[in-house]
Amino acid sequence: MHGSHMVIKINLLQLCRHENIIRFYGSVESATNHEIYLEYVAGGSLFNKIERDGSLLEGVAQHYFKQLITGMAYLHSLGVAHRDLKPENLLIANNDILKICDFGLSAFFRDRTTNEKQMLTTYCGTKPYISPEMLSKTPYHGEPVDIWSCGIILTAMLTGVFPWAEASDQI
Repeated sequence: MHGSHMVIKINLLQLCRHENIIRFYGSVESATNHEIYLEYVAGGSLFNKIERDGSLLEGVAQHYFKQLITGMAYLHSLGVAHRDLKPENLLIANNDILKICDFGLSAFFRDRTTNEKQMLTTYCGTKPYISPEMLSKTPYHGEPVDIWSCGIILTAMLTGVFPWAEASDQI
């Protein structure tokens, strides 16, 4: 991530103040790289938890899913689509709080001056978690593609099965 793309991501992270969003502490830019300082989350990812434990008890899955949806509702209220939701991008803090992270593919879907929603046309994410409109490469709204991914994540939590043959299926 370089230049103006990095500035957009930093601006996005600075906006976010929510218990279920990874906390941004600052950034430092030098001639050779850009460092971003984020909250440390010691509990590992939801992916690791599912891989280790298999299917989660319904109450546990509900606990994490509610936090995921709460965090996404907050992001969507800011006009932000994550576009790469997957268990690897959901961290679990020691206090069992889920944190959404990795905003590298996120985008604003609402014009920040007029507040009008805009269609997005960048097709990105991890294939097993992306929505049909992403796969068909048609313009899309930000919220539904994230909600689709949330449904796939819920299925993985309840079944203990990930929807792919190989984890690195990025588009």
